[in-house]
Amino acid sequence: MMKRTVQFISVFVAMVMTLVSYRSVYATASGLAPKTYYVSPTGSNLNPCTLSAPCKTFKRAISRASAGDVIVALAGTYKEQVVVSKSGITLEGRKAVIKTTAHSGITIPATVQNVVVRGFTVTRTWSHAIFVAGKYVTIEKNVVHHSILENGTISDGVITCGNGRWGSAIKAERGSSNVIIRNNKVYKNCGEGIAATMSRNVLIQGNTVYDNKNVNIYVDNSSYVQVLDNNSYCTKPHGNPKGIALGEEYYSGWGAQLRDIVVSGNTVKNCSDGVIVFASYVGGTLTNVEISNNYIPSGQAKGVSLDNNKNSNVVIKRNTYFNEPWIRNRAGVTLIGNIIETSAPAASVDSPAFTETATAATLPTLETPTAAPTFADTPLPPTVTFTATVTTMPTLETPTAAPTITDTSIPPTVTSTPTP
Repeated sequence: MMKRTVQFISVFVAMVMTLVSYRSVYATASGLAPKTYYVSPTGSNLNPCTLSAPCKTFKRAISRASAGDVIVALAGTYKEQVVVSKSGITLEGRKAVIKTTAHSGITIPATVQNVVVRGFTVTRTWSHAIFVAGKYVTIEKNVVHHSILENGTISDGVITCGNGRWGSAIKAERGSSNVIIRNNKVYKNCGEGIAATMSRNVLIQGNTVYDNKNVNIYVDNSSYVQVLDNNSYCTKPHGNPKGIALGEEYYSGWGAQLRDIVVSGNTVKNCSDGVIVFASYVGGTLTNVEISNNYIPSGQAKGVSLDNNKNSNVVIKRNTYFNEPWIRNRAGVTLIGNIIETSAPAASVDSPAFTETATAATLPTLETPTAAPTFADTPLPPTVTFTATVTTMPTLETPTAAPTITDTSIPPTVTSTPTP
């Protein structure tokens, strides 16, 4: 344990030093104190982007900005697709609405890092509303709704979703890492609400996510992801999405990388399933996963469901749910101290009732890191230390050229789950 603690502290210090070096590089590059540039739908790109004379487009403001600067979008509706093409800047919306039929509303490319996007409403996009491929990115306090219209239509303000291909309202995509998605409101989109797909070191925390097409919060073939303290719920009488799901879909050259996941402290109400793990599309083993302290008082199928075939170091503990969990393969899974609020139904022949065990689990205890220095507008990457088989944290990556990606995710389809 001492060795693991020392390793954790060493890696955490390395992260902080890396962030400090980023900040130093940015300051050296600009040589100037941070500036604030303003954008308004009624502005002009001939203006100097000041509060009294704002620019009209984000593209113009970003072209003037340097690392450390802030771009403030004043109240109004913007029809522009926003591409954050520079590292180290913050975009802040003040009653600003991005309403565009472009593929994505706000995009952070793979070549960009150390970016904050906060305070926007994004709606009516064709696919992803906020798309993150970069590193050290914070997406916070945004509202995303009625988007992903590649799989739906809107009439009189009512969205109707289909069954085609779809993206995610907020997406951390392939190659992204050290991404924080927190305190957003995401609802009524024709795809996933919030998704981490082929991503690493992602924190999804404190979001309110409801009535999206397929899954409200989806962790897909990603590693070192924390899904904490979110409110995921559904309001339809039938056809509701999954509340929180873990999956391992096939992506060329990616393999099986769903591991080191914590799903804790969430409330999930009235969705088709509360927390579900789909069967792996690539034959992977669900490794180092904790599902703990979640409150799942209602739903239309199972509070917790593991449909994957192989598990290693998986713990389900101290949850409150409304019926017995469905677990396809009991090997590698430990249940501790869970509470069933109502009488459990008769057990399926394939999923016998489990006896809760008081044996201490070998999987994940979240450790609280030493407080780090605060950097203005610089997000600290989420970190998780597991006390089981994981001995080191992931090495921080150097940004590389953007890989070729598929902009829309393939919906997870579960065909092997028997009716409990």
